Amino acid sequence: PQVANAAQSALADYAAARADLLAKQQSQESTVLAQRSSIEAMKVNVESAAMHLKADATLAAQGIVPKFTYDDEQLKFKLLQQQLAFEKERLARLQSGNASLMAAERERVRQDKALADLKQQELAGLTVRAPVAGQVEQLDAETGEEVAQGKNLARVTNPAALMAQVQVSQYDAASVQPGLPALIDPRQDKIPGRVLRVDPKVKDGLVTVDVRLLKQPPGGRVDQSVDAAIRIAQLPDALSVPRPANVHANSTAAVFVLAPGSNRAMRQNVRFGLGSVDRIQVLSGLAPGEQVILSDTSAYAGDHALELH
Repeated sequence: PQVANAAQSALADYAAARADLLAKQQSQESTVLAQRSSIEAMKVNVESAAMHLKADATLAAQGIVPKFTYDDEQLKFKLLQQQLAFEKERLARLQSGNASLMAAERERVRQDKALADLKQQELAGLTVRAPVAGQVEQLDAETGEEVAQGKNLARVTNPAALMAQVQVSQYDAASVQPGLPALIDPRQDKIPGRVLRVDPKVKDGLVTVDVRLLKQPPGGRVDQSVDAAIRIAQLPDALSVPRPANVHANSTAAVFVLAPGSNRAMRQNVRFGLGSVDRIQVLSGLAPGEQVILSDTSAYAGDHALELH
C-alpha cells in the first residue's frame, strides 16, 4: 500500500505542477500583451504630440502661439518620449523575467515527472513477471507474503527450450571448451548439442558443463537424467587403450604391462594424451598389441612386477 500511495501522490503532484505551469504561462502572456498595448497607445500619443509641436512651431514663429505655450508643448513631447522608452524597457525586463520564471517552473515539472515515473516503476516492480515464457513448476511464496529483494518466487521452465547440464571430471574439464559438439542420450533418441558454458568452479571433483540442444528431445522433461558425450578432438589412427584406473589425460603414469605369453606384469611409465570416458590416447611407452592392467593398482605402488594367478 505504501508504494501504491506514493505513486498516486507523485502523479497528483506532477499533474498539479503542470496545471500551475500552464496558469502562470497564461498569466504572463496576458501581462505582456497588456504592456504591448500600453506601448502602442503611447506611440500614438507621441506621434500626435510631434504633429502638434510641428504645427505650432510655425505659429509660434509668427507670434500667433505664445512662446510659453510652445515651450510647454516641447517639454510634454520630451516627457512622452521618455515614458515610451521606459515602457519599452519595462517590456524587455518583463519578458526576461518571465523567461527565467518559466524555466524554473518547467524544471519543477520535469523533477515532478521524474519522481512520478520512478514511483510508477517501483509500483510496476511489485508485479513479478517471468523473464521467459513457459510453465510455472514451483512457487516459493504465498499471496500477500512479504519477501526480501532477490528472493526466488517461482520456477518457470520452457519444455520447448531445454538444455542439458552434464558433470565432467575436473581433470577432463580443461579440454572442454564452448562450441565443442556433444551428444546427449536421454534414454531415447540421441540428441546433438553444442557446449555453451563451462563452469569455472569445481564441486566434489566435478565441473558443470551447459550444453545447448540442437533439437528438442520428444517428451523431454526438466531435471530428467541424461548421459552425454563431448567430442573434444578427433584423432585418426591414434594408439589408444581402455582407460586404466586413476589415469588422467595429458599425464605420465606408471601402469603394469603384461609380458607376452606369461602371467607376469611389469611396471612401465607411459605418457598419455587426450582421453575420453572409456579410452585414452597413448603418446609413448606402449606398443600396439601390448596389454595393460586396467584395475586400480595403487596398492602395489612400490612393486616393479606382479604375478597374476
